Amino acid sequence: MQLGEAEKQRRMKDVGYSFNTPIQLRDALPRKADIINEPRVVSDVACKRKTDHLNLVDEDRAQAQREVVADNGRLLAEWTSVRRQKRTAERGLNA
Repeated sequence: MQLGEAEKQRRMKDVGYSFNTPIQLRDALPRKADIINEPRVVSDVACKRKTDHLNLVDEDRAQAQREVVADNGRLLAEWTSVRRQKRTAERGLNA
């Protein structure tokens, strides 16, 4: 568990919630919850902002992707090809 995640969980416990994952939070919500105003969701988002959690997670994910690509050069070529195809398709759709 990264530092940001531990800090986020501590803050959530401080306000009375003990969800360890977004899935646990989602599963605890009523079926038709107003997630914009749901106190648990509001607290979770506030904690993520205060701890810079989302940026830390994004950086961890990017690093993991760099490691996988470095281990397998073919993946980089495939990814580049798919990216190029996506850009070409988007240009065609936007024309």
